[in-house]
Amino acid sequence: MLAEQTVTCRYKANGQLETAVEIQMTIQLERRPDDYGGVEIWKDFDPSIDDLPEDIFLKILDRFNNGVHGGYGTSNVPYIPDTILAVKISDIKVSPSFESFPLAYDKGDLGYMLEVTVSGIVNTLCRSLENLRTGQEIYGDNGDLIKIDHSNIAAGKTLITRQIILERLDAYLNHQITLVELVDWAENALTEPDIPENENADLIMDVLMYLGAADTHGFPLTWDVLSDFMDKLGGSVRVIVESV
Repeated sequence: MLAEQTVTCRYKANGQLETAVEIQMTIQLERRPDDYGGVEIWKDFDPSIDDLPEDIFLKILDRFNNGVHGGYGTSNVPYIPDTILAVKISDIKVSPSFESFPLAYDKGDLGYMLEVTVSGIVNTLCRSLENLRTGQEIYGDNGDLIKIDHSNIAAGKTLITRQIILERLDAYLNHQITLVELVDWAENALTEPDIPENENADLIMDVLMYLGAADTHGFPLTWDVLSDFMDKLGGSVRVIVESV
């Protein structure tokens, strides 16, 4: 899935800049299959940025990278195994020009404004793609997709399927989320779960109730327990040993 947004933002820092700063940029975000996963960032700069002194150019790169990772992190979108989040930043325009501003690492500078702008756009696009991904797909008798039902999102419900639980367990096993985060997710999911009719509701609830208590002594999340859950949910655990 792919999403794109173009924004124009105006900033005015009291006592620091005489005129407002206008920043315009387009960010394209795509989630696609990948063997290794992670975040991939592409930047398509115009010559006015490429020609800046190297030290200033590198600071701008750092700000863009911080903005992408910050926006992704604050979106609370779960890690999806075997996918990569590809982010392309393009059509960047700043008025007045880049040369007019200091790029030191304080909150009043242009670098901070760039980082905040990127972070806000990436946050919005991540959440939009996740809403599309987790919407319930409605199919007709002939097997064709009729629509994606997002009523569960509007109603504050949490869509839960075996695949979604498998993704969470995979993220935990690969140290993408902590035990505390896994338990919190399970507890929230139990509040008002939306389980499609074609899913095994009893199995899903059993697993969620165990995961919601996995931070207590009575419900240890051992390797045997995890393997059993993965097997019942239709997944599998693969161990890869690498030399270091």
